[in-house]
Amino acid sequence: MAHWYLPPSLRRFAPRRIQAGPWMRHLALEYDLVTELAPQLFADVGAGNGVSFYAYCQALDDAGAEGIGYAFDNFPASGAEPPPPNDLEEVRAHGRQHHPARAYVVAEDPRGSIRHFDPETADLVRVDLSRNELASAELVLAWAARLRPGGLLVLAGATTAAAAGAIEALRRPLELLVFEGAQGIALHRSPGAAATRGPLSDLLFSEGRAAQVDEFYAHVHAHLSLCRRVAKLGELVRGRAGA
Repeated sequence: MAHWYLPPSLRRFAPRRIQAGPWMRHLALEYDLVTELAPQLFADVGAGNGVSFYAYCQALDDAGAEGIGYAFDNFPASGAEPPPPNDLEEVRAHGRQHHPARAYVVAEDPRGSIRHFDPETADLVRVDLSRNELASAELVLAWAARLRPGGLLVLAGATTAAAAGAIEALRRPLELLVFEGAQGIALHRSPGAAATRGPLSDLLFSEGRAAQVDEFYAHVHAHLSLCRRVAKLGELVRGRAGA
């Protein structure tokens, strides 16, 4: 059966927050998943520089959807010059500027952030498994229990050495889709009658086309990266013309 799928990321995604790193490879896929899921409550456990977290916020903004998110991490205190990309004040400033009623950045040990969520309350949770302290099967299973039926667990860094034990332990109790490249990403959808349906979810979870979808999003990433470079070049040319 032929499928025609034009994802929201190709139609309108121009990330407001960009930091060089492997997380950019899967950003368009995450943006489209959030657009389709439209989570009312989401959490980023080990948010780092906030690139993924703010892409989730932007997906909801662009779709005109409601929802709030919490980013948890041991953000370094502000004061360094220049500030690092995960500086607490710098990360919060982006949220205040672009997502003031949606984004909440919490400076605390991300391993303890689960205490803020009751079982079956979150629609989406992202955990950075590339970090040793978060690459625990016990922790990830606990977060999976916080998902509502149809909720989505996004595991960044799924192919890193730190994540190997957790991913292997999770393959049996959880049905995982694992994508390679740029430290990898794994997806788990919580079972239940309220499971999200949509063109992307159907391709990933219903039709077994995950490998083809991953290949497609490699091209989406390359296209969006090229668009950003062209836009920067245009700004440079206009700046020189106006000088």
